Amino acid sequence: MTTTTARLALVLMLTGCEPGTDATDGFAITSVKAVDNQQLVLEKRLEVELSAAGCVSARCVLDDDEREIHPLASADSAALHELIIRGVCPECRYSCSLEAISDDGESATASLDFEVDPLPFETPQMEIVEMDEDRVWGAYTLATHRRNGKSSQEYKILVMDLEGRVRWYYLVHPLSESTKSFFDASYLDDGRVLFGGGNTMPPTIVNIGAEIEWQGPDPASDGAYDHHVEMLDNGQVRALASVHHRRAGQTWKGFEVLEIDPADNSFVWQFHSQAALDAGFIEQPEEGTSDPWHANAVAWVDDSLGASLWISLRDENALLRVDRDTGEPTMLLGLRQGYNLYDADGQGAISTDWFAGQHAPEFEAPRLLMYDNGYGNGQRSWSRALDLEIDHENKDAWVRWEYLEDDWHERQGGDVDRLPNGNVLITMGNSYGSDTGHTVDDVTSIVEVVPEGTLGGDVVWRLQFTDVAYGVYRSQRIDGCDMFANARYCADLTF
Repeated sequence: MTTTTARLALVLMLTGCEPGTDATDGFAITSVKAVDNQQLVLEKRLEVELSAAGCVSARCVLDDDEREIHPLASADSAALHELIIRGVCPECRYSCSLEAISDDGESATASLDFEVDPLPFETPQMEIVEMDEDRVWGAYTLATHRRNGKSSQEYKILVMDLEGRVRWYYLVHPLSESTKSFFDASYLDDGRVLFGGGNTMPPTIVNIGAEIEWQGPDPASDGAYDHHVEMLDNGQVRALASVHHRRAGQTWKGFEVLEIDPADNSFVWQFHSQAALDAGFIEQPEEGTSDPWHANAVAWVDDSLGASLWISLRDENALLRVDRDTGEPTMLLGLRQGYNLYDADGQGAISTDWFAGQHAPEFEAPRLLMYDNGYGNGQRSWSRALDLEIDHENKDAWVRWEYLEDDWHERQGGDVDRLPNGNVLITMGNSYGSDTGHTVDDVTSIVEVVPEGTLGGDVVWRLQFTDVAYGVYRSQRIDGCDMFANARYCADLTF
């Protein structure tokens, strides 16, 4: 038995199909072909026909990198089989070896080569500037991508490997001309992707085959979904939406947080900015101000004060806490909110050390990690990743870690995530072209950092777009075994 046949036999055993003996009575793989997915060129369907009922497996290898092996198997007894290979790279060539086992225990083999089509859109030009593969976590990076331009805007969800090659995509079709680049997306670890926001997009779940499985209802009020959507541990979907406040002839934009039950699209929990306005935590804006608070993220947290919801108010340079049990707002965290801030040396900090224009707060109480844009604090013109420790009872906050780079100042957008190994993924998502005053030298970068001490750290991976027109709002790192069966990035598939 050849090495290839032995490996295929192991795949068959793992899927419940026993290895067979060489065919003596004509059992054969009579036909095999690779069929395109018209919605997703990075997916191929291998259609296999056998001369008699049996099971089949395949092993597809990237011609340019023998480490990239995609094992496939169909354990059901049938004469016709479909094997789906996902996460192949565009304009790449693969060689596949197949083995089938009949119900009588006889085996047959075949081979097939196929090439992957180019991406059906303008390919974002990107490069890997830095990579220490031994220290990075995961294998794929999901990003919400926008092609900026006055005459053309493209919205996509991209999944890229560590080499910057696109492995999956979903073309998000804007529902109106008012669609913005600030939409959210995340992989759900079960072959599905949740996305929504952008001023028009309802919470939506698509499967890895690019088929819509669920879409949320219209917002509870008169606004639109914007900025943030995520799946909770209980299976509910939490989303942020805009609302309209009207008083004494004045109209301005507010916010609401909605928890949706996907089973029946009902709203099971709501918070409206009117409650914060009535309680005095935010104020009615001056006439002519259309978006005074600009809510851009929410976090569901069990902190030292109990079950809470934190809402990031970018233009207030603050986070609003809401008691989840009562639905009442309880406090604001930020500059001029009564907290004492201390720097990394334990010394009293100055006002510019507070976060401003922040995005994507991530709580692991008592720690708070965020993308601090530095926008709205008139004395500062730099952005950073910021890690704070918060003591709500004594109203103290300490800067535990921060990461900065020269000439890094993103006024709108950005994301930061702590990875399972302790590294931090930072999305320096340039939004040039969306009224931010950027220079043409700004480009989007996604950076993975190993935090060290209180300041800085080692960059172990940096993906950089080469065109200022490419913007990314948020990104997510995905484990190599979670999304695709690719032994290059999943050691568990080595056989």
